[in-house]
Amino acid sequence: MRTYDNTTPPEEVGTCILAYGKTGCGKTRSLGTAPDPIYITNTEDKDPRNVLVGCPKKIFYFEFDNFNEQGDNVNQWITAAREGKFPAKTVSMDGLTFGQIKMNQEMEDDRYLIKLGTGKSRGLIDRAAIEEKDWGTGNKLLIRMMGLYKTLSKMGVLVIFTATEGMFQGEIAPAVSGKQVPSALHGFFDFIGRIDNGFHYGENFVPIPATIRFEPPPAKKDEIYAGEPFMHRCTGEKLARAGSVPLHWGKILGMIKEEQRELWEKAGREMKTEVSRTDDG
Repeated sequence: MRTYDNTTPPEEVGTCILAYGKTGCGKTRSLGTAPDPIYITNTEDKDPRNVLVGCPKKIFYFEFDNFNEQGDNVNQWITAAREGKFPAKTVSMDGLTFGQIKMNQEMEDDRYLIKLGTGKSRGLIDRAAIEEKDWGTGNKLLIRMMGLYKTLSKMGVLVIFTATEGMFQGEIAPAVSGKQVPSALHGFFDFIGRIDNGFHYGENFVPIPATIRFEPPPAKKDEIYAGEPFMHRCTGEKLARAGSVPLHWGKILGMIKEEQRELWEKAGREMKTEVSRTDDG
């Protein structure tokens, strides 16, 4: 069991963020703006060094062969962080959408081996097939993995998940399969933001950084959303009020911690005042 209270300085409190957007909008590129050293769990087959090759930060990439290997390594990171020996300031699972696909492929392989062992395999027909009950297992495995990364964030590490954009229950949301995982996302992430303007090149090929929004624009009377509804979560008023902000994780984290520091110090002053009144009484 682990216990904690509100006396922990905000700088020692970790933050867990999910950023999602269309393919090619700059999610991986943005990881180079996070505090380093940076650990990136690359779930996709493409090489992230192609977009981060010029980044001056200390970045280390991890490509795990299977679910158990990833889980074991993240558990080791948690243990190291608990002992104050974890070197990374930022850890990212890049990305959640493809990571779920990889987990499903691993289950396909396991199901095929089971059918081979029972002599019921139909060759290629069963080589990439899973049974209906396996879908629930895949969702549960993904939730377990998100839980491990979330635990790591509570050790003072900035954890960033990325995901491709999709739809869930009529709103734009991270593209993950099933109902259980999308419904559970708010329970894992302190902030969920949608990249509303992706990285691109402007006139004369000047690079235009991506922007992200953690709260929809103010709605008019009797409206829930202004514009397209999208999944979001923002636990900080300053970031919510800022609207669409540059996708720079160092600056975003700075805004979050600045507000938390102000609230923490205010609470400390009020507590001292209350103690003083009690003593005087």
